[in-house]
Amino acid sequence: MKLLTLIITSIIISACGNSGDTTSSTIGTSPITGVWFTQSCIQAADSSGALIPLWVIGKYEFTTDGFIQFSPVNYDDSQCLTKSQPPTTNTLTPPTYIDKGETTLQEGIKGYAITIIFKVPNDVFTVDTFYTINNDTLCFSNTLTVEPLKFGFSQTGGDAINFNDCLIK
Repeated sequence: MKLLTLIITSIIISACGNSGDTTSSTIGTSPITGVWFTQSCIQAADSSGALIPLWVIGKYEFTTDGFIQFSPVNYDDSQCLTKSQPPTTNTLTPPTYIDKGETTLQEGIKGYAITIIFKVPNDVFTVDTFYTINNDTLCFSNTLTVEPLKFGFSQTGGDAINFNDCLIK
């Protein structure tokens, strides 16, 4: 009887300690949560590639419920000081993310592992990548593209952190 009680207690403790989720997600308390902007202000182009009198900064919001809202912020001037017309509305499903927690990056610095899920019509792409934050500057691995007019990924980018195209608070 003592053995049966011990086994039942072990099962109850194990069940309470495991929600069935095998990934360690820190959405909501993740250091990436919040609004971030590209550092560069670029001139936009029309569909033929000709430059138009519109400049753009990319806005990335990592929400507490695991969504990534990407939208360009339009400006009338090349210094991105005077806001212009509102950005066009994106009708695609916003990507989601799972912050997998702190790790040491290949550069030997503190960073974080993250999974980003891109859902496009008839397909889903899952990207495992890394990021680091230093002095309100967010930099991702080369796998991820975070630009004023483009948010995406490359399967050949690699895990090294791209310190040239970072986001700022």
